[in-house]
Amino acid sequence: MGQTEDLNPNGTLFGGTLLRWIDEEAVIYAIVQLGNPKVVTKFISEINFVNSAKQGIF
Repeated sequence: MGQTEDLNPNGTLFGGTLLRWIDEEAVIYAIVQLGNPKVVTKFISEINFVNSAKQGIF
């Protein structure tokens, strides 16, 4: 769950924070699937931010 330091002055989530979370989850998935902890992110093709993620909205 995000903290206030993950939000910009408008109270919305920083896009870079969301990308970091996506990358972390992808690494966990890859490690579990491959059974090898030595993985790195090589390429993310496209991220399209359509709406803002606001504090307290689920």
